[in-house]
Amino acid sequence: MTSITPWVDEVRQGDRDRFLCAQFAPFSARDDLLVLYAFNLELANIVYLVREPMLAEMRLQWWRDVLSGGGTPTGNPLAAAVFGIGAKHKLPMNDILALIDARQKETRSWQPQTLAELEKHGRETAGRLSVLAAKILNVDDPERISVAEKVGTVWALVGYLRSYPFHKSMGRSYMPRDLCDVEQNIPQVMSRVAELAQERIVDIDKALANDPGKNKAVLLQLTLGKRYLARMINGGFGIDRAQVDRAGARDLLMLLKASVFCKF
Repeated sequence: MTSITPWVDEVRQGDRDRFLCAQFAPFSARDDLLVLYAFNLELANIVYLVREPMLAEMRLQWWRDVLSGGGTPTGNPLAAAVFGIGAKHKLPMNDILALIDARQKETRSWQPQTLAELEKHGRETAGRLSVLAAKILNVDDPERISVAEKVGTVWALVGYLRSYPFHKSMGRSYMPRDLCDVEQNIPQVMSRVAELAQERIVDIDKALANDPGKNKAVLLQLTLGKRYLARMINGGFGIDRAQVDRAGARDLLMLLKASVFCKF
């Protein structure tokens, strides 16, 4: 399979949290996880860095065409690597293409109408990504796959909160429109999103009560998500403090502890 070396630094810098979690995966699966995360980062960059919607849509369509062409792509190492891990781990190509489809609406500064719509988008992006990551880790039990999807969805909800200042600077908002129309200020809206994330975390914790941690490289996102969420709640969702710093030394120690004891 194509070497993932060109994308290690990109994932480390552009998606450091997932990069750190991937380091706890078996060595045989680590590179393949990084290919998947590099692909996800590429899709995100198309949405956020290509300012002209039509150009962004054309770029997403290019990815659809390349990956659905029926053979190993040539001329783009990342596309070839994504196709390679799909074949190696028998990842449904429809699920990979669905990651592209889920980004389509974001090319035109989409804002969810409701909290349920926001959660659905999180499930279709980060949730689906976590399912694919779990399959790379040879997780095939339906219940564990479901947990992986829920962990990814929670990670997305936390991410929408963490990224609020960044999105605002770009003229975007992922905060539900109906809540923004009712609540008096954005911290109150963010608090409602956080409450939903906390509810989902309770459900995940119950499901993980007897899990041996085979899927720890994905489940560790929950460990970081809990810590980031607690910081934002304790900070009162002040707009200038909503952007939580990336994982620090204490977070790394918590990842190590969670990995060893399988307590996420």
